Amino acid sequence: MQIDWLTVAAQTVNFLVLVWLLQRFLYGPITRAMANREARIAARLSDAEARQAAADREAETCRAQQAALEAAREQMLREAREAAASERKALEQEARDAVEARKQEWLQHLASERETVLRNLRQRSTEAFYKLARRALDDLAGARLEEQLALSFARQLAGLDDASAARIAAGAGGRVRIRSRFELDAEARQQITSAVRQRFDPATEVEFATDADLACGVVLEADSRRLSWSLQSYLDGFEAAVEKELAGA
Repeated sequence: MQIDWLTVAAQTVNFLVLVWLLQRFLYGPITRAMANREARIAARLSDAEARQAAADREAETCRAQQAALEAAREQMLREAREAAASERKALEQEARDAVEARKQEWLQHLASERETVLRNLRQRSTEAFYKLARRALDDLAGARLEEQLALSFARQLAGLDDASAARIAAGAGGRVRIRSRFELDAEARQQITSAVRQRFDPATEVEFATDADLACGVVLEADSRRLSWSLQSYLDGFEAAVEKELAGA
């Protein structure tokens, strides 16, 4: 079989021309179109990814802001609760202080009233007791109360120990003062004066005075030293009993 090389050459040329034409007018535009489409798709994907990243960042920002707002809200609520608790405690303490102040005021008023009652009762009791004692001594002994007081005080002076007598005499400076609630008669004064001079110094000057605040009895004063005999102890016991009754009332 004989090959027609001219025909082969012509067909080869035709094939090459066809390939070039296909490449030039078909494959090239299709390839470029596909490349352009891929580029557009890639751009769109990149833009979508950028938008998604921006959306994610915006969402994260929103979440952070929401968390910050929630934390701020919790802080404000906590501060409000603490302020309310502090204010409640302050009001409760103020109320307790007011109640305590009223209580102390009432107790002071009660103590003042009780002291007034006791003072009046003490004064009236002293007067009544003195009158009763005077009457009883007059009825039973036929002697006045002042004479009995003078005798009792004279006996106390006679029984005074030497050390106490020396201290009183040292402070007397040759002069003593005798105080009594009621004025003593001449006989009672004479008895007390004799007892003083016998126990201390025969030259001792004796001065007599009355004191309405003094309970029934006699008090000897020598400068800052005192010696007394009175019914004060009985009145103190009576007052303690009255105070106990008032406290239990």
